[in-house]
Amino acid sequence: MSRPPLPDDADIRLRRLGAFERSLATLPWFAAAGSPLDTSERKDVAAYLTSLGITFQAIQETPKWSDARDTVNRKDFSPQWWKNEEKFRQGLTQQASAVLGEDMLHTRLTRISQNASDLLQGTASVALSRSDIADAGLAKSAAGAASMAVHQAALALAANCSGEHPFAAKFRLYQSGHWPLGLYDGVFHIL
Repeated sequence: MSRPPLPDDADIRLRRLGAFERSLATLPWFAAAGSPLDTSERKDVAAYLTSLGITFQAIQETPKWSDARDTVNRKDFSPQWWKNEEKFRQGLTQQASAVLGEDMLHTRLTRISQNASDLLQGTASVALSRSDIADAGLAKSAAGAASMAVHQAALALAANCSGEHPFAAKFRLYQSGHWPLGLYDGVFHIL
């Protein structure tokens, strides 16, 4: 049984999602972890947080994977950051579902997320091993965070958002090889 033809806009969005999915294997995941942010990356951090409605005091560049482990285990994580991301995710889901349909959107995002998860677990482990760290939990945390960013970026693409969307800015940080660790006590940490 063939599926009914999709409106042109839906077909275009699905093709963009396909290209996005294929590009994931070519990205330098975690390759710049610990290296200084350049000007455009700092702008992406600021655009990402400001677009989410998050006030932050500073950007803290985390120099080592061991420091990243300490950061993600801190207790002063900002729940507002996650709540604001969740509001954006819900809005994008409604927008994308209106064009693609709930089933099609769910199917595509699930496939993209699963493929990304499989890829990212390995790349995170390799990045850690290059720093002489064998920490399956930290690799899983890094891969999980990157997988979430992939899902969010794909959702923004499915909703036909521009590169100005906060999820696009967040994804560019991963695209450049960094790991955004989160907002802790008003300071945004990134490896």
